[in-house]
Amino acid sequence: MRAVLNKTFRSLTVRNYRLFATGQLVKLVGVWMMFTAQDWLVLDLSHNSPGALGSVAALQFLPVLVLTLWSGKLADVERVQPPTMTKIVGKLEERGLVARTPHPTDRRQVILAPTEAGRTVYAQFERARNEWLAGHLARLSPAERDTLARAAQILQQVARG
Repeated sequence: MRAVLNKTFRSLTVRNYRLFATGQLVKLVGVWMMFTAQDWLVLDLSHNSPGALGSVAALQFLPVLVLTLWSGKLADVERVQPPTMTKIVGKLEERGLVARTPHPTDRRQVILAPTEAGRTVYAQFERARNEWLAGHLARLSPAERDTLARAAQILQQVARG
């Protein structure tokens, strides 16, 4: 068993890989925390509406869509199957939040871009999220806020290597 573990974690003997793996772990935890906080906020503001939560979950993909990625690439980035991403993009398109345009050279692909309505909805959501977070941070004691500030500095140091 020890030989298997040594082989499995051999890459951790390389300093740069340890830094990379630590950065990825910090990023994933941070993204998970952000999405969880956003979802709690949506449930709180919408009085536990599953429709609102579903819409916001779909809108969480919007920042990536601003970069006009293709649906397949977007599925890779968000680690979902292409059919799932196709459904999500379809719902966003039905609601007028994104638009599909044909790829100029490859007929199999489409380019996705947020519509003005999509940008507006995302801006409203981002504003509400920031207000919610500010309200919760305001309730913390000065010592708790100092702890968070120190933790943020440590995470930045880890990310920089």
